[in-house]
Amino acid sequence: MKSYRFVLEKYDRTNKNRYTCPGCGRQKEFTRYADTEGSFIFPETVGKCNRTNNCGYHYPPAAFFRDNPEALKELMDAGNDQVTTTFIKQVRPHISQPHMVSCIDKKVMCASCSGHWYANNNLFFFLCTKLGQNETTELFKEYHVGTSKKWNGAATVFWQVSIDGEIRTGKIMLYHRSNGHRVKEGYSRITWAHSEMKLENFHLEQCFFGEHLLKLYPDKPIAIVESEKSALISAAYMREFVWIASGGKNGCLHSRYHILQGRRICLFPDSKAYDTWYAFYAKLKSEHFSVSISNLMEENTSDEQWNAGIDIADILLQRPLQEAVLGQFLQANPALQLLIDTFGLEPV
Repeated sequence: MKSYRFVLEKYDRTNKNRYTCPGCGRQKEFTRYADTEGSFIFPETVGKCNRTNNCGYHYPPAAFFRDNPEALKELMDAGNDQVTTTFIKQVRPHISQPHMVSCIDKKVMCASCSGHWYANNNLFFFLCTKLGQNETTELFKEYHVGTSKKWNGAATVFWQVSIDGEIRTGKIMLYHRSNGHRVKEGYSRITWAHSEMKLENFHLEQCFFGEHLLKLYPDKPIAIVESEKSALISAAYMREFVWIASGGKNGCLHSRYHILQGRRICLFPDSKAYDTWYAFYAKLKSEHFSVSISNLMEENTSDEQWNAGIDIADILLQRPLQEAVLGQFLQANPALQLLIDTFGLEPV
């Protein structure tokens, strides 16, 4: 395996060696280059921004020595002498031009979210059986969930709308009407709105599903799950959170977490994903985010459930929505139980 003398610094939690990017100015996103032999110290502008799509700043050692031949000569003249050298001359950084983030016309999203198509939508039908039609309709409208013509018009579109209202894309997925599981027989039915629309030169930068709700509910804590369907179901059961989805085990976690600064965050990883999400939790902690992580799947599932890869939505659906909501009311208002018992009331 080929080794390199000049490498990007590995993250050191003690020294917190992530810096302000000279390109975009964002704090704790810049990684500097280091000499593995310890005989040369680069200027603070020699490094790479972690925000590859948004910034694109990258000034590697090769470009630095090309622009500053006297620095290279100084290094060569030093030979094997372990003399630490600091080169402080002003340098000219190389900044690659980032792609402009592509978006989809709002009219396309609005057309797919028309209630006229919900009767054909397999996921809508399934959730109606679990949550009721009114609740499901409200969730679809609030989260911008639509219906696609794909797969006989039964597919669901989870539109990704950024906190600034940009429609980044829509994830199209097909579910079974009977159990709400994804259709995977033969092949997994999943595609993207921009791909189906055949948009040329489309530069996708994903955002959280449900991200647009962060502005609507600035004081609510944020709960992050992996799948879009889980965000919808969890939102029905626990309205005290703003539920958003990363769109995968990693999804947009590492590229979008900066927008969550200043909010209370709780991570709800799927079973089998706890270790991966715990590493992300530790990262947020090290950057002083207010974050916690749930071990619900690790502590409260059977081996069979855990191996099946279940998530919080699977747990919530085991209890009827009306019963769960009533339980929350009773917890907040214990006197309500006395009224129910006294007058023989039933939840409707």
